[in-house]
Amino acid sequence: MHFTGANGAFVPSHDMPTTRNLLVMTRMLFVEDLVPGDRISIDGIKAVVRKQVPHGETQRLIELAHSSDSRTDMIVDVGVKIEVF
Repeated sequence: MHFTGANGAFVPSHDMPTTRNLLVMTRMLFVEDLVPGDRISIDGIKAVVRKQVPHGETQRLIELAHSSDSRTDMIVDVGVKIEVF
């Protein structure tokens, strides 16, 4: 498939937006605001939240449904902001 620009010039298809070259919008949430299904990144590890629950007075236990390594959970201090995709 060929595309033409506004001036009639050929535009290669690799310059057209696709799901591979669009920027991913992220937001920062406090750990206590995470919900199941949130896709997160912490210290270079990408994961999907299964649930998060209190762990003592000042921490939260995040159970992971999937992660980029073999982790199944993480403990994070309350008030820490987490990058969510």
